[in-house]
Amino acid sequence: MNKDAIKLNPIQAQLLRIQRMYWLPTLKHLIDNFEGAISEPGHQITHGVLEVLKSLPGNDQSIDTLAIRRLQKMFCFNYRFYKGVPAVYWDPTHESFADFSRGEKQKISVYECSDSHPAADILMRWIAERFNQAKVQH
Repeated sequence: MNKDAIKLNPIQAQLLRIQRMYWLPTLKHLIDNFEGAISEPGHQITHGVLEVLKSLPGNDQSIDTLAIRRLQKMFCFNYRFYKGVPAVYWDPTHESFADFSRGEKQKISVYECSDSHPAADILMRWIAERFNQAKVQH
């Protein structure tokens, strides 16, 4: 079994429990983009996603909204990664950390902030659009 399958099995089990397997591509996209970015176990995105999914009730009409609100508050989004002068910040919704840091002669800097990046409303809209698109295609 490969590393990705092991990492995603508990997440897939929770998605099956709440009957939202169509969320998997969006969650996998974020998990893949965060690969290698955060080394602290409690702040890694896989941990955050799993905790959010475990906290959700079974198949419920309001589960999508609840999940989106909880996902955008995951601690991994409070990290800021940047490089260069002027600073160029990494957006985990649009680019993988590996691509952001690839071939860099300059150091990638990181710090924690009290709010999310991208901003909470942008994250909520990004997640909601992808969940809705996947639901239609599902």
